[in-house]
Amino acid sequence: MGIIRWGMIGCGSVCEVKSGPDIDTVYIAAPPDSHREYALFCAEQRKPAYIERLLGRTWEDCAAIARAFRATKTPVFASFY
Repeated sequence: MGIIRWGMIGCGSVCEVKSGPDIDTVYIAAPPDSHREYALFCAEQRKPAYIERLLGRTWEDCAAIARAFRATKTPVFASFY
């Protein structure tokens, strides 16, 4: 695992997220072109995700993210501030 600060654990890869049983929510602050890949991974692992804007690069990316989280009944949030 990575750096622990403010009660959060910094992960260097999505593999760490999967193998981290103490990780219950994922904050995706990567470049937007990787948001879909990381978000779908989180939905598959049933880990709620908070995704930095842009949610996805295309409408199709956003729709795929929404469908995946809806199908697994896992919360997903988009950061728009």
